[in-house]
Amino acid sequence: PQLPAGWTRVRKGTQSGRGYHVWFSPAGEKFSTLKAAHESLRMPAELRVPSLEQLLHQFSLPQYADAFLREGYDCVQWLLQMDTEEDFALLYRSVGMKGGHAKKYQK
Repeated sequence: PQLPAGWTRVRKGTQSGRGYHVWFSPAGEKFSTLKAAHESLRMPAELRVPSLEQLLHQFSLPQYADAFLREGYDCVQWLLQMDTEEDFALLYRSVGMKGGHAKKYQK
């Protein structure tokens, strides 16, 4: 079945040359499978968890996306639940985040 109007399918490739698709909702949510995209239509928007890219974009910090993934900070639910200074300090050091950017993210 097709997705409603406004959805975008993008073909990507791996370093080994294999191709795959990702789907983007009209709101910019990213889905790695068509099934996940369809399932998201059944879930109210306020209950959806943003992708890492969306989360960083909300804080105007998209430049850190690769560093977050490289350092293993890929679970948005976990990132949203961080609440101790030690957790934040480790995150900032790990991804090389500048002090001013760190204050913006912690809010």
